[in-house]
Amino acid sequence: MQIIIDGKSTGAVNATMQAESAISKLGKLIGGLALGGGALILAQKGFQLLEKGIQTAINVIQDSIKEAANAEAQLIKLDTALKSTSNYTKQTSDELVNYAESLQTMTAFEDDAIVSVEAMLATFKLSKDEIKIATQAVLDLAAATGQDLQSAAILMGKAMVGETGMLKRYGIMVDENKYAAEGWKAVIDEINVEFGGQALSQGQTYTGMIERMKNNIGDLKETIGNAFIPALKNMADRFSEYMPQIREFVENAAAKIEKLLNTLTNADWTPTIEGLKAIGSALSSLITGDSSFEMTDQKA
Repeated sequence: MQIIIDGKSTGAVNATMQAESAISKLGKLIGGLALGGGALILAQKGFQLLEKGIQTAINVIQDSIKEAANAEAQLIKLDTALKSTSNYTKQTSDELVNYAESLQTMTAFEDDAIVSVEAMLATFKLSKDEIKIATQAVLDLAAATGQDLQSAAILMGKAMVGETGMLKRYGIMVDENKYAAEGWKAVIDEINVEFGGQALSQGQTYTGMIERMKNNIGDLKETIGNAFIPALKNMADRFSEYMPQIREFVENAAAKIEKLLNTLTNADWTPTIEGLKAIGSALSSLITGDSSFEMTDQKA
């Protein structure tokens, strides 16, 4: 077999080589685009993770501020109750807060909720030590009956003023003669007989330990929130201070905008419209003239 390579066949070979080169370049280009696309996907994923991280941080800060604000509110409630019964001293307030914190470490109840119970009990003109005793009884009552602290505290408060009928639902029978002689202490004694130690026992269960862990996380958030609250208070004060000037500025701006809109609405737009028509006609004539010139030039 004899293969003859002439000019035509050489051209075909060259064309084939050029095609192969083009295909190779195209392959590299596609590969580069694939790598670039992969990089874009990774970048997009990175931005999505960053966005989620920022949102998570914002949520943590918001929750932290709420935790800190709630703790502050409960402390104010306690101090107000102590002052209303002439039992307030800074030492008494601090000791009751510390007692609530110590109960949180051993039970499933959160310290701010415990402080709220102490505030309610303080309205009965109890001493500091009596508040502690009654608070422990409320925690035991809540743990034994499955109520939240607020509900248990209300039940305790009613019983302390003689409305002991509700306690009978939970098997607590307060002797009327004993109540007449000892008052609220008779209620505490009966609760201790039936439910004493329930809150501490519940705190050692799996569920109780999970709640204690949640409460510790809440304390951590509260610490974070305490760092933001002073700045937020200052911001709120400054905003309130400048609110009259801000309101005046907004009202003046609104009045000027209203005046401008009224002026535009009531204005005679006829000259403007006529002027725009004239400009349009001039431009149309100019364009027509240019077209005529091009046609004449082509004929020449």
